Amino acid sequence: IYSLNSPENIKKDIEINLDLLLHIKEITSKNNIKFVIVLIPAKEQVYNYKLKDKENNILNWIKPNEILIDFGVKNNIYVIDLLPSFREYVNLNKTDIYFKIDPHWNKNGHFLAAQIINEELPKYLD
Repeated sequence: IYSLNSPENIKKDIEINLDLLLHIKEITSKNNIKFVIVLIPAKEQVYNYKLKDKENNILNWIKPNEILIDFGVKNNIYVIDLLPSFREYVNLNKTDIYFKIDPHWNKNGHFLAAQIINEELPKYLD
């Protein structure tokens, strides 16, 4: 999904998922429920381990986020993207927010995500 030239099966999978999100939006709208998408960054997106994949394709670590943010704008869906704040936090604090041995957040990652969501969500709910 991060490749600049995604294979057709990945493009199809993206479209299927976007259609499912639209369906969720329809259901929530009909029931007067606000729908928010929170983009949870992969560890690789935050730390940018490599620039190319196994097939030597250039990687764009923000591509999925751009797709979902654009989708949200076009469909009036509020999207909270944690990636920019996660990258900024790691660069400024030189502190890990993921466990070293797996791709899950450590306590710093959970705390940071909670702070961002706590700041962003009221903007949408007002």
